[in-house]
Amino acid sequence: MLELTCFGAAAFAGQRPPHYPAGHGLSRSRRPGGVDMIKNRYFQLVLGTVNSALLGVAYAWSLFVAPIEESLGLLRSQTSLIFTLMMVFFFLGCFGGSILLARFSLRKILIASAFVFFASFHICALAQSAVPFYFAYGAAAGLTTGVAYFDVMNTVNKWFADKIGFASGIMLTGFALGSLLLGSSVSHAISALGWRGTFRMYAFVFLTVLLIMAFTVRLPEGYSPGEPGTVSGGLSFSEVLHTRCFWAYFMLHMFVCTIGVATIGNAAQLVDYTGASARMAVIGTGVIALGNGGCRVLYGRLYYRLGAKATLVTVCAIAVSAAALLLFSLSFKLLWLLMPAMFLAGASYGSVATCGSAFPMEYFGPRPYNNCFGLIMTSGALSSVIGSMLVGFLQSRFGSYPLSFSILAAWAVLACVCFFLIPRPEAFKPTPSRDRTT
Repeated sequence: MLELTCFGAAAFAGQRPPHYPAGHGLSRSRRPGGVDMIKNRYFQLVLGTVNSALLGVAYAWSLFVAPIEESLGLLRSQTSLIFTLMMVFFFLGCFGGSILLARFSLRKILIASAFVFFASFHICALAQSAVPFYFAYGAAAGLTTGVAYFDVMNTVNKWFADKIGFASGIMLTGFALGSLLLGSSVSHAISALGWRGTFRMYAFVFLTVLLIMAFTVRLPEGYSPGEPGTVSGGLSFSEVLHTRCFWAYFMLHMFVCTIGVATIGNAAQLVDYTGASARMAVIGTGVIALGNGGCRVLYGRLYYRLGAKATLVTVCAIAVSAAALLLFSLSFKLLWLLMPAMFLAGASYGSVATCGSAFPMEYFGPRPYNNCFGLIMTSGALSSVIGSMLVGFLQSRFGSYPLSFSILAAWAVLACVCFFLIPRPEAFKPTPSRDRTT
């Protein structure tokens, strides 16, 4: 089944895609399918993927933890809070990015982001306590990561009206694998330069790369989001917020994300809980990263070929399987079963990231897309707080991980309930300002 986005629906009906209406003065080669457009859009996809991979280095915070704790005498609870703040502000930055992109050009946003990163990392390099990290790394760098990640991906997606799931999957894979692929460079830099020198080095790296992105990533020529109330424009954002469909997906996204965040944030500890060695803990972290990043392109292709409902069935099935296997493997301390369970947890986390970028376009159209996608991403902030606090509190209180994951298994079931509240795309055709309950 063809992807029934507002773009895809027009193409399926033999009409000109709505973002390229008559009167925009586009040459034949500049329209979707033209040779020049194909060359340019894949170049834009490469840029978007490089940007995502660079920003994914933020996940490599764990490599800084040990040397910073040793140097400054920080507690593990303090360094964990820094990462939690970064994740929360990252997701808030995604929503903030949708607001900024409606008011400013991408070039201005990325130039500002480049200098925020430059200043934040230099502040981290000068830190003598945990407080500067809370503000510079957790808040400022986390927020800016979300803004730059969201706005670049959102812009590149405009080039892929016919394959938005595929394009999103590629860029999201870059983000998920950024820490895995670039983590070794961070480790070598810390060994050679120390953690302070590494922060200074990455201050210049982020400044340079984001400035390059600011002058190379751009919208397709002649792009227009469409008029309000038309098929090309879709609903307004306020009208979307009155639909059951949006909030059902929002909650599904949050439930599945929480399972992934709880597993990713405690990967080494979960492996250690089974009695395995520290080496196996490192392997377990890599297994999650492989599931998280490696499956995103697959979900993008699946979404493109089968559509939202079929893909969300797969998402829910994997989330339930991951939660059940995690609960069983931790209850009986079975390392051989924990590894595939962690892979599935990473895969379920990656799946909703891919679906979250395509779902609002398919159901609500391009007009509210930026705000819808940004708000969906904020569910990840809730997931980060809930997942970290739930597992941390229950482990500290009862010394057991199975109790936490029994609750998360119930959340996986709730995700399935949310799925049944989401109609098929072809059945979801609300009229602006009239139908607000579908």
